[in-house]
Amino acid sequence: MRTEPHEQEFASWLLHLNNGTSKNDYQSGEYIVEVPEKCVLKESIVEEIFGSFVFDKDNLSGKAILSPNNEYSLKIN
Repeated sequence: MRTEPHEQEFASWLLHLNNGTSKNDYQSGEYIVEVPEKCVLKESIVEEIFGSFVFDKDNLSGKAILSPNNEYSLKIN
């Protein structure tokens, strides 16, 4: 995952999460990950990523769906 230069705190959190060195004060025997509040979406993830134009059928009719192989794109299209 890429981060922007102004996202150093988030980049550090990702590295600790990936390396298994993130803070875990829970004694339950389970590894619990606390996600920063600013990373939690309260609204539609689709709108957050693609914007509201994703619901405009006329706008989407000329677009392509990219996928790792044709099998998936044929199922979606």
